Amino acid sequence: MGSINVKSAEVLAAEQVEANRMALKATRDADLKTITHTLAGGAVVQVRPEDLSNFKMAIIEGLNEDWVMDNNDVRELTVADMEEAMLSGIAQGKVIWKTYTDALRQL
Repeated sequence: MGSINVKSAEVLAAEQVEANRMALKATRDADLKTITHTLAGGAVVQVRPEDLSNFKMAIIEGLNEDWVMDNNDVRELTVADMEEAMLSGIAQGKVIWKTYTDALRQL
């Protein structure tokens, strides 16, 4: 006869926690990929974690830079624009991570 695989309540609960964790992680990752900052004048720039190193390098150079906006238009950003955008991205990322870690604690 074939064996019947019955999972214990503990195993089922652990699997549900893991599924919930993976859903939270997917939400976190999606939120991090959509972080933007609106500059004076209405231009919107992406400030995702992978963009922050580019901002940092441009700020260190201390020169205005042509930058690709969220809508793929190109606009010259000043060092002050880049600093503002970078700080906004960092702050938004911290909120996303805090939301994620708080939710993990509830699992």
